[in-house]
Amino acid sequence: MVIQADKPACAVVVSLNDFKNINAHFGQTIGDVLLRQLACFLKTTLEDIPVYRTSGDRFTFILTEKDLPRTEALIHTIHGRLEHTWHTHNVECRLSASIAIADIAYAEGSLETAIRSTEYALAECKKNPEMVYCRYEPHLRAAENRRAAVKNALEDALAKDGFQILYQPIWSVGAQRFTQAEALLSLPFDAIKLDKGLVWTVMGNPDKEHFIRHLVHGFLALDRHVVAEGVETQEQLDYISQCGCDLIQGYFFSKPLKPED
Repeated sequence: MVIQADKPACAVVVSLNDFKNINAHFGQTIGDVLLRQLACFLKTTLEDIPVYRTSGDRFTFILTEKDLPRTEALIHTIHGRLEHTWHTHNVECRLSASIAIADIAYAEGSLETAIRSTEYALAECKKNPEMVYCRYEPHLRAAENRRAAVKNALEDALAKDGFQILYQPIWSVGAQRFTQAEALLSLPFDAIKLDKGLVWTVMGNPDKEHFIRHLVHGFLALDRHVVAEGVETQEQLDYISQCGCDLIQGYFFSKPLKPED
């Protein structure tokens, strides 16, 4: 009805984090009491705004035009209460929650889109525990769509044998020859790689060059090979060799090649 009214409004979802651990540790009876306590707190805080339990550990309410100015204050009140302990049946515990906000304007007149919007924001909030809340913005959907497109493309490529593995030779400074190659779909587990961005940006900066030397020697002390990637010039090769890197790859030696090459 709120969507159909096409007036300013937002949906707010409060989703408890890891609540299954509460049930597992204290029992479902205690868990139910805590849910009731949270529900009563929300009802009291929201006053005349209806609040709904929309799944086992999730509560949802809708702020219409007259309540929108209170959004920030209400969220911080809820978040503030969750920072304190809850007591029941001689049990004391803490609850944490992810909070998502989705403006109805982004729902495009669709209930499904509105629900999806809150899910996007909720997922983003759960990935970033330091966030008090996450407000849905269209770029979240774009990022999710891109992830889905990449996933579909990968699955399609796997099904149709659409991957090609290339190998890039790695030069051994000690042996003065190519001793191994990296398959570009995976990394060696016994080696630390220095990103080419490091190799390119430290050149000519004494402080950064000094830092890289110490970094490389620290890894070598841990009995790990250090592979410097992105080496394209003699100057870079000389510098990175002086730093102590024992394995080097980059266009100075070779581009990625097909297995037969």
